[in-house]
Amino acid sequence: MHTDAHHRPPGAASILASAFAGFAELVVFHPIDTISKRLMNNRDVVTPEGDKLRTVIYGEAAKRGALARYKSLFPGFQYAVTYKVLQRSYQFGGQPFVVNWMERRWGRWFKAKFRKRAQTAVQATAGLVIGMGEVVLLPLDALKVKGQTNPALLHGTSPWALLVRPSSLRKLYSGAGWTAARNMVGCFALFGASAAAKDIIYDLDEGKEKTTLMQTLVASFCGAIASIALASPFDVIKVRVQAAPAEARMSGFAIARNIIRFEGMRAFVKGLVPKLLAAGPKITFSFTIAQQLSSFLSAHMNSQPPALRAL
Repeated sequence: MHTDAHHRPPGAASILASAFAGFAELVVFHPIDTISKRLMNNRDVVTPEGDKLRTVIYGEAAKRGALARYKSLFPGFQYAVTYKVLQRSYQFGGQPFVVNWMERRWGRWFKAKFRKRAQTAVQATAGLVIGMGEVVLLPLDALKVKGQTNPALLHGTSPWALLVRPSSLRKLYSGAGWTAARNMVGCFALFGASAAAKDIIYDLDEGKEKTTLMQTLVASFCGAIASIALASPFDVIKVRVQAAPAEARMSGFAIARNIIRFEGMRAFVKGLVPKLLAAGPKITFSFTIAQQLSSFLSAHMNSQPPALRAL
């Protein structure tokens, strides 16, 4: 299957493909994402052996059976579904529109400034813009993280009601600055490294040549690894801000100072290995699906009569 790397699919095709990619990603990778979040939120030193690591990963279910331990990795799933589908629809479905807008407004400037790498620069900058706006979804992400790292915080409450209660909504936007920074860095690296991989590895001209499924897969993998690695320090702070109970809330800068003082700089990459192992494949998976499926849907929609295409 081939996808034209420069042709932008219709909005409906791109957004539907991205939404499906987000749902598929969550179903497959949510348990591993939960493990990564719990390791990042843990402040103690743990070793691969012993009960301590098991307790960090499974919480109260650590001493129960295998099925109970597995179920414990799906807390906050309802928020995660909503968040992930909206996130991927916004990221993967929205970024092509930003690219088109930037090319119309500043295409000549990018070509003059970056020459052969102009398309890579446009893709990366569009990713940065998309990452900045993604902070709007922070309340859903916060509920997901709280469910993954400290499920007791949500017991006895109506989490959906928190989204419409102004005082609670303000609390769910805690760490918005750090989240915006993390998203901007992550999306800049994801889209930029993916475009760079197509250019450098395959010498593809995004404006004229098509990419195969394997080329899209490799480029998406490069983007995913760059995104996770560069955003990791911001991610550690973001998770701790979101996971903290209301009475013990600290600013992101205070958390960063405490990490440096008590845990050392290595703590900023806590959970990086499992996150690379989990998030690397999952971002590669969803990014590839979104691009390939949007191409398929675009071709199908364009083959329909105009009256049906408008539906």
